[in-house]
Amino acid sequence: LATNLADDGAFRRVINFPPRGIGSTSVDAIAELARNHDVSMMQAGATLTKSPLREKLEGFTKIILDLFEAVNTLPLHEYIDHVIKETGIVEQYSKKDEDKDRVDNVKEMVTAAYRAREEATSENALTRPAIETIDEFLASASLESSNDLAKTQDSNAAAPNKDTVTLMTVHAAKGLEFNTVKKKKKNE
Repeated sequence: LATNLADDGAFRRVINFPPRGIGSTSVDAIAELARNHDVSMMQAGATLTKSPLREKLEGFTKIILDLFEAVNTLPLHEYIDHVIKETGIVEQYSKKDEDKDRVDNVKEMVTAAYRAREEATSENALTRPAIETIDEFLASASLESSNDLAKTQDSNAAAPNKDTVTLMTVHAAKGLEFNTVKKKKKNE
């Protein structure tokens, strides 16, 4: 959303994370307002006047607009740090023991951003705004994650009596090979 303020799908994914008390009914109302005025959900939310929802949206909008400005000015490694601090995502994931892996994943993303900075070959790579490099970085991070998934699948396949099911998008599965693939029959 910070790279494209008109991305309604991204708006829906992040509007209430961390929780802001903005439920699905409110999100649907914003979506309807956006459709009726032929604007993005972000723009529609900004047009709301005095209401409890407006107050909740103000803090969210402030964060997103700050991140939008930062993605256009900060280099990638600084931007990733900035996003983590501004969104409070580590604090959110730190609340539950079962989310410890997610905190580790967030910290690994910071490490990967710094690694990408160190491995950069062009002189201006350290100063280029994140908006110019973030798509490539995220695609690379996704590819590394897919490779880790494949290694996990291989180790699961080697373990007897370990039944697992992996759900993923076609994009995440691209290039992966699995020992077993079951086709769904027409009448299932």
